[in-house]
Formats: sequence, structure tokens, C-alpha cells
Amino acid sequence: MGQTILDGANFLTAANSNPVSIFFHKLNVSQVGSFGHSQGATGAINALIKSAGMIKTVLPIELPGQQFCANPLNCTDTSHLTQGSIFLVDGSLDIPISPPTQPASATGLQSIAAYYSAVPVGVLKVKGTLIGQRIVTFRACPPARQPPCLVSSACMVIWATRRRGSCFNCRMTTWPAAHS
Repeated sequence: MGQTILDGANFLTAANSNPVSIFFHKLNVSQVGSFGHSQGATGAINALIKSAGMIKTVLPIELPGQQFCANPLNCTDTSHLTQGSIFLVDGSLDIPISPPTQPASATGLQSIAAYYSAVPVGVLKVKGTLIGQRIVTFRACPPARQPPCLVSSACMVIWATRRRGSCFNCRMTTWPAAHS
């Protein structure tokens, strides 16, 4: 997991230097980031780990616990981060796939708190939990209905209402089904 994201970043970096590309000198290839939801979040982290510094930051949304990896080679482990930054996001009701915390008896990385704690010292990290919310369903929105900020290509808008330490207390608004 993550190779497709890394391949896309490599393609766009090369296209930025190609005079016949529509991307020629239009991209800031020194500030590349990746994001993904659920298993895509696993891929986004793996792409950062494999990128040799090209990808600078990652935003994994609702990263599933390692117990949900069918193939251990596809799992991610935030202790393998050596550079960059990470902003882990989940909802406090995202149980059992992406719980904010895990029982002491659990082994491996089974929660956002465990993934956060595993990030090595020296790698910038932050986590955000949407209190009382689930982030479980993402649907593509028509271009005319794209939210003006935050998670593009997702039918949700998250408005931060207060900051509490390294976590956010937010409310979530979902685009009406008629617009999907």
C-alpha cells in the first residue's frame, strides 16, 4: 500500500520539469503531502515512509487498527517515520475500525493514540479527534458542490469550533444526498 500515491507524486514531480507538460513549473514540488481515508490512510503513511523525503507531510483520516490488515505487508507502522510530519484525524465514535484509544490489553497499533505514540521523537505530529462524530462514509461530490476548504472530494465540511490542546472539538456537516 502506498506505491500508487508515491508513483503519482513522482509523476507530477517529473511533469513539473517537463516543458511539454501542462504542469511545467506550476507545482511546488518541494512541499508535497499525501492524505487518505481508511486503508487509503495506510497508503498515505506508507508513501511518506517510502518517499525518501519527497513527501513532507501526511494526513491520515480514520486510520484503521493493524488488526484490520489482511496482509501484514500492507499494514503501516508510524514508528517507521524518519522525517516529515503527520496529522492523525478520527472521530470519537469511529469504533471499532479507528478508535481514539485502545485498552491496555491490546497489542500492536489499534488506535489513533497508539499510532500517535509510536511516532518517533523528532517527527512533527498532531492528532485530532472529532468529538461525538464518525468519519465513516466518504462520497465524491460534484465539482460545483465541493466544499471550499478542508477535505476535497469528500461530502463533508468540518468546522473547528474550539481548540483543546492538540485535539479539536468540531461539528460535522454532511452534504445532502441530493447533491451526491
